[in-house]
Amino acid sequence: MPNSKFKILNSLFIFFLIVLWIFSGIPALYLPLPSGEEIRIPPKIKEAYANDWFNTSYKFRKKLTLDNTLVSGSTDLSNFPVLIAYTDADLARDTDCAGGIDGPCNANGFDIVFTDSSHSPAKLDHEIEKYTAASGLIAMWVEVPTLGATVDTDIYVYYGNSSISTTQEAITGVWDTNYVGVWHLAETSGAHLDSTSNNNDSTTVTVGTQGSATGIVAGADDFTAVTNRVIFPDSTQWDRNGTTLTLEAWINGADNDSVFQSVIGRMNTTDWDYALNASQGAGLTFRPHCYNDSGNGHIVSSVDVNNNAWTYLVCALDDSANSGTIYIDGTSRGASSTDFIFNDTANTLVIGDIQPSSEAYVGVIDEVRFSTSVRSAD
Repeated sequence: MPNSKFKILNSLFIFFLIVLWIFSGIPALYLPLPSGEEIRIPPKIKEAYANDWFNTSYKFRKKLTLDNTLVSGSTDLSNFPVLIAYTDADLARDTDCAGGIDGPCNANGFDIVFTDSSHSPAKLDHEIEKYTAASGLIAMWVEVPTLGATVDTDIYVYYGNSSISTTQEAITGVWDTNYVGVWHLAETSGAHLDSTSNNNDSTTVTVGTQGSATGIVAGADDFTAVTNRVIFPDSTQWDRNGTTLTLEAWINGADNDSVFQSVIGRMNTTDWDYALNASQGAGLTFRPHCYNDSGNGHIVSSVDVNNNAWTYLVCALDDSANSGTIYIDGTSRGASSTDFIFNDTANTLVIGDIQPSSEAYVGVIDEVRFSTSVRSAD
């Protein structure tokens, strides 16, 4: 009888070890017994493990929960680009993966990928904006298929694959087709690159500090003089007459209401086509506004931008419906039903000024986007 009781207790112990392992997410194939022997996991349990794990070449994963209370509105968002930015010591690079993997193996973070909770599609599209191998800091954009507005959304980060030597990013897949320009302004030399499939890269970058000023996400441009600007060549994608557009940017600068301070805009030799400005100009107020065609359309914010602190500016215009809204930090701060006349005269698109005028913005600009649709506060 004592021997039978011992066998029962031993069996129960092994059973509970297996159950604990199944729910732990640890990618082991064997479990140790008290005697020091090993028990082989049954094939069915191995199969269940393989089906649940995105790719068994990745040795580790963690669940990330996206807080629904941080999602604007009450409707779930589809295919939304979410910024995953935090520091985790477990994501610091393992410099000796050959001797046993303890973290990401690639110095550029190429073996860090994401899936949704169902692991289908197998891997979510993502873009690496920053990875610090020494500390495990990541700033990566991930397209989440469904971002819950009323319930939390779970995704997984996988890492630790010694066979990865090239990027696993799908950069253009992160940004929907209505984006014709997404500029992180993190390149410290050369052109500022467009993350969309349109390849609307800059041709001229003249700034005080390129790509290494402290940004809202990673690096940013510091516009330190009225002659500073980033220029993009003329494109029919900038032509929005009779249609829609949304301009977005993060800015951080000192109060200066002496000029309009264009953050991003386009104009011909005589008329503004459209612009998103940080100031109303002419000594009036340091209040952002949307502006076009020498004042035919003009929306002034009801509040000032943050002085020497980050402000998120958005100008959404619908020429076909004669409507427009300006958002400050995600809140509507002005609207108009004026006819927004877009000239569509061939000219460049400019960040930090409006060319050939001189309405320069002085301060730091980061994360600039141009959409051909009207974006909402969500």
